Amino acid sequence: MGPYFEAQNARLDSLELTIRHLQQRNEIFEDGLANIRSTLVESSRAISGRNPDIPAESGNEERPSNPSELLNEQYDNANNFSSNATTYLLALHESLREEVGQLSHAITDLDARASMAIMNECLRLKEDMAHTNAAVSSVRMQVQWLMNPRIHQGQRTVRTNSGNSGNETRAGQLGPSASGSSNVAGPSPGSFRPRRLSDSGREGTKL
Repeated sequence: MGPYFEAQNARLDSLELTIRHLQQRNEIFEDGLANIRSTLVESSRAISGRNPDIPAESGNEERPSNPSELLNEQYDNANNFSSNATTYLLALHESLREEVGQLSHAITDLDARASMAIMNECLRLKEDMAHTNAAVSSVRMQVQWLMNPRIHQGQRTVRTNSGNSGNETRAGQLGPSASGSSNVAGPSPGSFRPRRLSDSGREGTKL
């Protein structure tokens, strides 16, 4: 998902740059349109200010009404040019506005898609982390279950070894005294002689 997000971010950046460029062009066209309108207004005022003087000057028989006709033609040409320029600029302004609207809608759509993709990726990562934690917990329980018998066996061996060493020390302490008492209490084998069977038989015959 990393390359997809990088591509979407690059596309969003390019669209933002395009929108900024179009906004700058739109502002330039609006400024130009305002300048043209102000120029046309000033020229129309100047021409309207000159028109009342023309009939007074046209009183001469040598100068017919040609200058007034020329001024009217220039005024009409200026009006036609201004109307054509205004129409063209308005059409261009509307087209640029439509393009900006389309780009803004496209950016909004891409933003929504990127947000949904990020949300889905976060949910998937959370699920993966939950499965991983469950697997780690199960492995930990199995390891503890396997290690418990060995731990108990080691404790038993330690106890048995300690018990055997204690018994050996006690036996070592009691060994000499026990052997001495057995030597004192035990009769010597030479003091008691067993009777012979012939002696008992003899006593019986005498009786």
